[in-house]
Order: sequence, then structure tokens, then C-alpha cells
Amino acid sequence: MTEPAKPLSSTIRGNILAIALELIEGARTEAYGDPMLNLDCASVLKNTVRAFKQRQMSAVEQEAIDQCLTKIARIYTGPRYLPDNYIDLAGYAAIAGEAAARFQPAAGPVSESPEASTMAADAE
Repeated sequence: MTEPAKPLSSTIRGNILAIALELIEGARTEAYGDPMLNLDCASVLKNTVRAFKQRQMSAVEQEAIDQCLTKIARIYTGPRYLPDNYIDLAGYAAIAGEAAARFQPAAGPVSESPEASTMAADAE
């Protein structure tokens, strides 16, 4: 049996921060590339797509689509092919499709900001 890893800090929050620091300065950057480039690309994609929005959608559908665009940004800005990016993209697209089918808002003008509704409120 192996010994449990020694804590990096005397607090839980310190351990969380130490692990996060280790990941963002090492493995995650190696796998996914420069986070600033990725976040910039994701932001441009989301703002561009929203400028062309022609229908109302639930907050759940919008968030799932945003996650798809985040994954697309990772694919474009990452240093190599990672199957997980495509698996996540397919999963979020399926969730967006389900949300669109289940929670169709009443017809009306497209709002500038995401709806405040949630799945629970839409389900009523």
C-alpha cells in the first residue's frame, strides 16, 4: 500500500491552489496550449456567434453552446490533437440539442443578454 501524498499546504484552500498552480504551469499548458490564446479565441467565437443570434433560447442551451465554442477554441489553439476535445464537443452539442427540444421559449424578440431562466423554471 502506498503512502498518501503529503499535503502541500496546511489548509485545504492552500492545497487546491498548489495543485492548480502545478497544473496550469505544466500539464494543462502542455496539453492545451497557451491559456490566454485559448480564452481570447473562445471570447471572439462567442461574441461573433451571439451577434448573429436570431431566436430565443434557454440559458441552458446557450451555456451548452458556449461550452461547444470553448472546446472549438481549444481545438484551434491547442498544440496537438486530443480526442477528449472532440468527445466533449459532441457531448455539449447533444446537451444543447436536448435543451433546445425540451425548453422552447415563447416566440419573441431576441434579447441582448442570456435569459435568466433555468431548467427548473422552464420545466414548470
